[in-house]
Amino acid sequence: MSDNTNFSWVETHKGIVEYLKDKENQQLELIQLQESLEINIGDDEDAPKHKTKLSAIDPFTFFFYIYKHKGAGRLLIIQNLAKKLNLPYPEGDAGLPSTDARNVRLFAYQYDRKGDEIKKLWVFFYNAIEGTITDEQFEEVLNIKCVGKTKLTQGMFYID
Repeated sequence: MSDNTNFSWVETHKGIVEYLKDKENQQLELIQLQESLEINIGDDEDAPKHKTKLSAIDPFTFFFYIYKHKGAGRLLIIQNLAKKLNLPYPEGDAGLPSTDARNVRLFAYQYDRKGDEIKKLWVFFYNAIEGTITDEQFEEVLNIKCVGKTKLTQGMFYID
């Protein structure tokens, strides 16, 4: 059972954000890291119902894949990630919202992407951690298929 007063995950999240800063051009490595944590990331589709391996990911979706899990399994994933990345070890996950496992990604299938959605999410991530998001950028990201205010707000919570 989760400790309702342990917020040690905050330091772990700060470390994950620092790790992600340098991974925009190593997205396959991020996907492989999640798979090594036994997170099922599912497939992509390059045409309707034509499955392909996911090869691109944004930093917010990286967090959402972790938090689609609940309970002790979720904390174990965070702890294992902390070990792999040599980050502060979290003893609890109090206050961390879960995400809907049916709607994890902040981007559509490959065939339905316009081409730069994942890049826009990376730029948004960098601007969010620097505190330099513009109204125009916020609107632009909200217009990405699979992004909504609630989901984007939750993603920003995870990184800050």
